[in-house]
Order: sequence, then structure tokens, then C-alpha cells
Amino acid sequence: MPKLPLAKLINDLVPELVADVVKHFAQLAEGTPFEKPLKATGFLEPDVLDYLKSVLNDSFVIYFEKHEKYRIDGIADKFLIPALTLYCLNTWLRGDSLTAQKVQQELDRLLTLDAETRKQIQQQRLSTEQIAKDFVPIVEKQLTTPRQHHHQTFDGILTRIKLKQTAQNILDGFQSILQEELSQVAGASTTIDGNVSGANVSPKSERCCPKPPPLPDKFGGREERLQQIVAQIKAGNDTAITALHGVGGIGKTTLARVLAYRLHDEKIFRAVLWANVTRDPNISSILSGWVIGHADSAFNVSNFPDLEQAALAAKNRLDGVIDEKCETCESPRVLVVLDDVWDNGLEAARTLRLACPEHTTVLITTRSENVARNLNAKAESLTYMTLDEAVGLLSLYLPETNAITLRRLGTALGGHALAMELAARRIQKEGNRPKENDGQKLERCIRDYEVGIPAGNPFNRLKLEQGKDKEDNLTVSLFHSYESLGIDDQCRFRALGVLAYDAPFDAELVAALWDVPIEEVYDLINSLRLLSLLEIRDNGYRQHPLLRAYAYALLNDAGETQAAFDRYTRHIIEVTERFDQLPLEQWHELELHLPHIHLVGDLLAERCQALETLDETLAAHAGEFSWNIMRYLNRRPEALFVEVGNQRQPQRINWFEMGLKVWHAANNLEREASTLNNIGGRGLLWGSSARRWRSTSKPCP
Repeated sequence: MPKLPLAKLINDLVPELVADVVKHFAQLAEGTPFEKPLKATGFLEPDVLDYLKSVLNDSFVIYFEKHEKYRIDGIADKFLIPALTLYCLNTWLRGDSLTAQKVQQELDRLLTLDAETRKQIQQQRLSTEQIAKDFVPIVEKQLTTPRQHHHQTFDGILTRIKLKQTAQNILDGFQSILQEELSQVAGASTTIDGNVSGANVSPKSERCCPKPPPLPDKFGGREERLQQIVAQIKAGNDTAITALHGVGGIGKTTLARVLAYRLHDEKIFRAVLWANVTRDPNISSILSGWVIGHADSAFNVSNFPDLEQAALAAKNRLDGVIDEKCETCESPRVLVVLDDVWDNGLEAARTLRLACPEHTTVLITTRSENVARNLNAKAESLTYMTLDEAVGLLSLYLPETNAITLRRLGTALGGHALAMELAARRIQKEGNRPKENDGQKLERCIRDYEVGIPAGNPFNRLKLEQGKDKEDNLTVSLFHSYESLGIDDQCRFRALGVLAYDAPFDAELVAALWDVPIEEVYDLINSLRLLSLLEIRDNGYRQHPLLRAYAYALLNDAGETQAAFDRYTRHIIEVTERFDQLPLEQWHELELHLPHIHLVGDLLAERCQALETLDETLAAHAGEFSWNIMRYLNRRPEALFVEVGNQRQPQRINWFEMGLKVWHAANNLEREASTLNNIGGRGLLWGSSARRWRSTSKPCP
């Protein structure tokens, strides 16, 4: 392997990395009211940048001169210099000190994300432990060595800029300066009561320790398997990764929720972060949810050059809030659960791992064993339930039924957890036929599942969306639950298929989708919930992604998709009106609706682009949606960006463009001009920062 020219390598990499990290706390400051207080702390002074560059440049020169074996193409340029530079800077900016152990842990963590470099290091018989032991003393010596042409000292920098853990700590210390500057710039007497997002001032949310989601309503049959995985995770090291894989609906998420709750309750983990990655991963949304929900309500992913930098910034904030707010345990371990990771979510999982706090153990749930292999995780399979496990689950729903009968039901449904839950719920709710006692009803229902779906029934020909495979046991179970519904309830179940994938929703949306009064919708929802066709989740309702896939297939088969989408769209347009009606600090009330807003906007834009002439309904919906959404996109420009493959692209500029198409066709000059202004303004925004947002695709190891 070739050895790189040392001087050019260091001069090319180190200055850019130093500048990026030091300035990353102050990216929004220049040209805003916050420039003055940040300059007062020394963040924007070139001498600070020059000093740190000088320290790291000299450290690397000495290090590579002493340890020339590390000057290898692919190790030095792509791993050692970037990794050590970023880690040193982030550590110093938190006011922490370097130790060889911490540096080694960070290098080991990064190597789990980079199989190619890990392989190179192993081939060269190099050691992260030795790298850390050799490098840290050199850096420490350089920090105490007077630097020619620099008046700064490292202790002087730390003292003068009073760094703690995050930029927010600095802003908190300069409330009076900020207030004075805001008053002069805006002519306002607004009292600052929180964080800064872009140029907006919004209420500061409570900093709190990340905790696991609540326990599921029922958990049974998997206790032995749970204990096996719990024992493995307890015995693992801080940076262990476990991937729980199995077919959809087998019970992975349920088991993970129980595991996370118990291990947090037992104080094995002091904090738990949970992410629903899904088949459409949204890294920005997950990072924002973690940080805004627990550490920093001003966190804005679009303020960072790329998603990896945003993830590192998220890690700093999460480390801070965990140290401050979480209970101290015997071990400082943190659990991060990445739920429902698909093969197309590998890069998302890798990026999210960069945001993981110190001492993080990762648990992944996935349908694909390939995900476990590609992420270098310890693979743990969750298979179909054994008959004894099936009895354990079914007895929670049918406690008076004998074990022999429950084994028959478990056999008929192949030990598929979700299929058995649907069957048990249907049996609970099923009414007795004339002259039929409870035992006879149970026997009839079990025979239904044993027989399966009658030949020629439309259920057999359902085609699920791309990427969704039908599971035979679930198909049989859902068929009988669906058949047990009345015609109107069947129609309502189908309509749910139009909603955003795996996103929670509220009763108002359901009432609009079903075209029923709000006072009636709760009983109607309950009729589906009692059959486990819906569940209560996240201050609203949720449908299992597999059931949503079947609902969407049934909706298409019935030819009702367009009508359902129109009702869905009309309601979402009403929701978007609230961006103008609500003050900015109350926009958090709309968080539940954002996945639905994004889906409706994207589908409207797609249809408008595909048609030269819009029909009356589509034109009305596209125009009103585009008009209502302007304030949202102006205040939250990060919503413009969509993750396409491994890149972030400002795709939702097409929301403005479809409005422009509508207003131009309608000769509405006022709205056309306003839309053009917004396109221009947004174009300046994303055009100047598109380079910042490029995230190049990385091959899977």
C-alpha cells in the first residue's frame, strides 16, 4: 500500500476540519443578532482557529515521523487524520480532556462503521490501542508548548471562551447582550425565553433524560427468548451491536420495547433512545426528534454541512443532557434501539450511530439478516413461535381456553405472533350464532383458520406494495378478521391504507377520512381497535405497517384510492392553514401531522408534474396546499430537503412550483408573484447551501 506525502496530507485535511468543527457552533451567528455575543466568547476569532490548526499540524507531523507505519493510503488520509482531528476538537470544545482510553474507544467505534479501513488495519497488524497511546502524549505536549506567532494558549482559550458542553450554554450566558441586540435590530422588547432556531426565537423545551417507550399492552410466550437476549446484552461491552431479525409481524418490536423498558428499570442502562427507522428512513427527523425532545429545542439539522456533522452535533448535545439529567448507574451505559431497519436503511443506521452518546449499546430490529451482517452486528433471530410459546401468547387473550385448543390455534396460524393476536381478538369479539355456545364458537373459528381462505376469494389475489411480501398465516388471519367486519367497517379499514406509512394519526384525521362526525368516530375506531386492526400510540393511533399494506391493497382492489386520497388531502389542507393561524411557538402541536403533510404534498406535486392540464379538484388542492405551506417552508427550510438514496436534495421546492402552475393557469397574478418570490428566496437558500448538503454515497462494507 502506498505511503502518502505527509506535508500535503496534513495541510489539506487538518485546516478544513478544524474550521468546520470550531465554527459549527456558530454557523447561524454571522450576520444575525447573535454574532456579537459569539465574537465576545472568541468563537469567531481567526487566532483560535490558527492556534488549534497549529497544535494539530505539529502533532501529526511528530506522530507520523515517529510511527511511519501508519502513513498508509486509506488509513492515514481517510481514517486517522479525520478521526483524530474531529475527536480532539469535539473533546476540547466540550471542555474535556483527552485520554488514551477515550481515544481508543472512539477509534474502535468509528471502525465498526468502516469495514474497509478495519480490514486494512488488521492486515497491517496495527492497533487502535497503540495508536491512542502513541498519539495522546504528543498532543498533550503540543498543547503546553508555546507556539510561535501565536499569543493564545490552550488554557487561555478555555478560560476566555468559557466553553462548557454546547453552544446553548454560551448563549445562556449572554442573555442581556442578546436582548440588547434583538431590541436594536428588530425594535422589539421581546424577552428571550429559550433557544434560537435560524432567526426565530421559540420557547425553550424542558431538558430531560431519554427514556424507553412504554411497555406494550400484552407480552407473552417469548420470556425465555427475551432472557437469552437480555443476558447477552448485559454481558456485552459498551459498543456492542445486536440485530434482532425475523419476518414482519413476528414480534421483534414488541420484544425490543419490553427489553428496553426492563433494562432501564433495572438500571443496566441510564438512558434509552428509540428510533423508528422504517423502509423510508428520515435521518434528519430522527436526529431532530432525539435532540429537540431531550436536549436542545433550537437544534436544526439544516444548519450543518451534512448529515454526519449533524449527527456529531447531536451526539454532543445528547452526551450533555444525559450527564446532566439522567440518573447515575453503576455502569454509564446507554441503549439505542434502531427499530425496523430495512436493507435501504444501512446508511441511515450508520449515520445514526455517529449520534449515539458515549457508552452506547445498539439494538437493531430488522427483517433482513443482511442488515445484521452489513452492520457487523451480532445476529439474533426471532422465529415463528413454538407451540408452547403460542399458548403463552394466546392465553393472555383467551385465558379460559385450555392449552390443547390453544395449541390447535397456534398450529393453524404457524406461530406467527401478529396473526395469532388478530385471531384471538376476533374470537373475543365474535358473537355466537343461534344455538351456538362459546365452545362451539371457538371450534368454528379455529376450523376457519385451519381451512384458510376459500378458493377464488379476492383476498388471495391481493398484491402488496413493492417491498412488502405477503405472509400466508397473517393473510389467513386478517381475512377472517376483515370478513367479521360489517360492510361499512370494511370500507373504513381499507381507507386507512391511504395514510402515511407507519405514522401516527389523530381522531380528527380519521373522522375526515371516513367522512363521519368527530363525536361518532371514537366508537368506530374502537370497533377496529378491539380487533387489533388499530392500536393507540403516540398520543393518537397507529396501524401496524403490515396491516396498512393490506389495507392499501384492498383499497386499490376496490377502486377507492382516489376518493380516499381526496378526503385525506382536504383534511391535511385544513391542517396546513394552522401554520398561519398559530404563533411559531405553538407549531409543536402540528408535529403529529408532519408525515401526512409531507406525503400529501409530495403526491400532489408528483401528479401536477405528470399532467400538462390539471383537473378542477387537483388544481384546487395543489393551489391551496402550496399557498398554505409557504410559511412552514420559510420558517423550517430543512423540510425542503428529501433523502434520495444517500443524498439530501431540496426536492420540495416543487411544492412551490405546483402552486405557480395553478396560479399561472388561473391568471391569479397576486399569488403567482408571491409564489415566484418564495421560489426565488428558497432558491437562494438552497442554491447557496446545496454544496453543504451533499452527502456522498458510501459503498456497503
